Amino acid sequence: MTNIKKISKLLLGASTLTVFTAGTAFADGTSAGTSVANTFTLDYQVGGTVQETIETCDGDPSCGGNDNSTRFTVDRKIDLTVEVETSPETVFPGETDALLVFTVTNTGNDTQAYRINLTNDGADDFDPDAVTYYVFPGEADGSCDTASNLVPANAYTSGDLTADVLPDATICLVAESDIPLTSDNNGDGVDGDVSNLTLVAETWSPVNYLIDTAPSTSVEETADTGTNSILGSAENVLVDPAGPDSGDNAGDGDHSVIGTYQMISPDLSALKSVAVISTDGSGCGTSPTTPTANDDTQYSIPGACVEYVIAVTNAGSTEATDINISDTLPADVTYASSNLSGFSAGSVDAGGVPTISLVNGTLDGPTGGATDNVGYLIIRATVN
Repeated sequence: MTNIKKISKLLLGASTLTVFTAGTAFADGTSAGTSVANTFTLDYQVGGTVQETIETCDGDPSCGGNDNSTRFTVDRKIDLTVEVETSPETVFPGETDALLVFTVTNTGNDTQAYRINLTNDGADDFDPDAVTYYVFPGEADGSCDTASNLVPANAYTSGDLTADVLPDATICLVAESDIPLTSDNNGDGVDGDVSNLTLVAETWSPVNYLIDTAPSTSVEETADTGTNSILGSAENVLVDPAGPDSGDNAGDGDHSVIGTYQMISPDLSALKSVAVISTDGSGCGTSPTTPTANDDTQYSIPGACVEYVIAVTNAGSTEATDINISDTLPADVTYASSNLSGFSAGSVDAGGVPTISLVNGTLDGPTGGATDNVGYLIIRATVN
């Protein structure tokens, strides 16, 4: 992709098809194809007598209507900026309609169209499901109104050509995806796994030709092996930067960006243990807020107090909600008390003894550099 295509300045006129416009003045200067005229005047005297002025004229009637000015044609600056609004975009396993929002901005000085290709990285951790793409004009400040524009009329197929984009205008491309419950490309689990989507925007000639009905062409399609002509039609000057895609080089009319979905998920495990608290059953009526260590000087004879602890560990990067635990005590013990510890929300329901339940618990992810966070359901009972 190293060729350069000349585009006639006749293509700069009005169009009858959709054009993406900008709400601000052109930032990149004079429009391509503009013929810039310059004139001068020379006055002098001979022997103190003013002589006739020597001057050039740009066709103005005041100087005779002739055009003998010095002129040059402003060439076409091919430049674009491709960005992703938030990357990584954090998502939950099973989330629906998760959005990755990209923008393509025409930072050149002429109207262009773009062929936008999107590719999923086959070497990442998972592939999103039911992906739909939308393309629509950005707001005047370059932002994307996703609340109003994710409609069937704006649906886009990867590889299609956009409508024409005026200088300074931004178009938005949004990927709307469903996130799978599990990672399908590796066996590493879910929390922290990523899905990468590469967007490459290739600059093409405007869609709306005034001189014929030919389809638009890539600005790199036909080689220009000649030298720069300062007059005549504007010539393409490719000044776009290199992007992260392997085929996106500086000065090739393309730009790319990688957007990432990153799963955040709780990572739960649970373990149940039992300890003897007292041989005589003392202390059984009140459960502590932290587990009690087994006292090996006490014995689990009839009447003794034992403590069951269900420890739930969250080693993931986000909270787990709606945790429900149901524990049914064996017939050989009688329920005495219960308590919770470490859960940021939830309650104990002992109304169904011998079944004791944790209802709608929430266990936060690790904080402060910790590798995990632990919540406890503590149940005390006497031995029958």
